Amino acid sequence: MGDPGGATIAILAMLVLFVVIGIAVKLFDLKHKREEEGLALQARVTDALLVDPTTGQLPITATVQAPLSRGAPMRIVVSGYAPTAQHKETALALVRREAESSGVRFEIEDHLAVEPEAQRAA
Repeated sequence: MGDPGGATIAILAMLVLFVVIGIAVKLFDLKHKREEEGLALQARVTDALLVDPTTGQLPITATVQAPLSRGAPMRIVVSGYAPTAQHKETALALVRREAESSGVRFEIEDHLAVEPEAQRAA
């Protein structure tokens, strides 16, 4: 007749394989959703920086890093150059305001440098 123990092992192995595949698909979907949230936040912040008359012509960029965990905050890395400390603070306040209005948890990583030449470069 056949080995009933071998058939049971084969069925259990298939079940384990299906569970592993299901978990992998769920993690991939979660990663994709978090990346979409990060891209939406990045677009929102970037648009705000470009439209604002104080920061629109300055070489300032915002990049959002979205961790896989929904409990972890999005990291907004603001980098570039501002001609004065006031311009720098305006840019950071604008980024903070846009991120707060998005409703996601976030943290801002400030890599903005004050460089008087930044105004002429823009």
